[in-house]
Amino acid sequence: MTKGKSGLVIVVVAALVWGLAAGLNHAQSVGGTKSGNQVATVNLVYVFDNFERTRVLNQKRLESLQQLKDTEDQKTEALDAERQTLEALAPDSAEFFRRKTNFDRLSIEYRVWQMYEREQITRAHLHWVQQTYQMVIDEVAAVAKKRGIALVVTQEDLDVGKIDNTESLLQRILIRKVVYCDPAIDMTDEVLVNLNTNFEKAGGASSVRFSLTQ
Repeated sequence: MTKGKSGLVIVVVAALVWGLAAGLNHAQSVGGTKSGNQVATVNLVYVFDNFERTRVLNQKRLESLQQLKDTEDQKTEALDAERQTLEALAPDSAEFFRRKTNFDRLSIEYRVWQMYEREQITRAHLHWVQQTYQMVIDEVAAVAKKRGIALVVTQEDLDVGKIDNTESLLQRILIRKVVYCDPAIDMTDEVLVNLNTNFEKAGGASSVRFSLTQ
């Protein structure tokens, strides 16, 4: 091979190497920027607590518990009245035996009823929390897809000045997922606004019935 041809080959190879390097650098630059835009954060606790549906749910749960307590008080008063009647009877009388049998039956029925009603409220609350959480997650996904986000991580508020226990503070620090994020990648406000808007469109508080059937 002549020196001329050798020099030409070197130039061509050098040009190819330079072209590949430039292309790789450009791809890395674009890829890095795209990767940065594909990550976002959301404060799930804040969204869940400030979702109007959550507030309505908690209020209706308190109302259900109060209604249950009122009924419990009525039933307890009836049992107390029956107990006082028993105490006024001779323990060996037929009337005492009859009323004692009835009192025991009513007491058992009351305890079973009370356990059942409280369990129903607990299960209904769990049911609604599960539904609400899924709505939050679905909205996070919808906003992420609209923004072209591939990964959303949850962040939480941490006010170290309000934690006076070292062990608790260290635990909160260790489980913290996001130390800092640019406000531009925080989806919290958009997710919350969308959730509350959709909730109102669906009927707001009137759409929430505290039961296991809805």
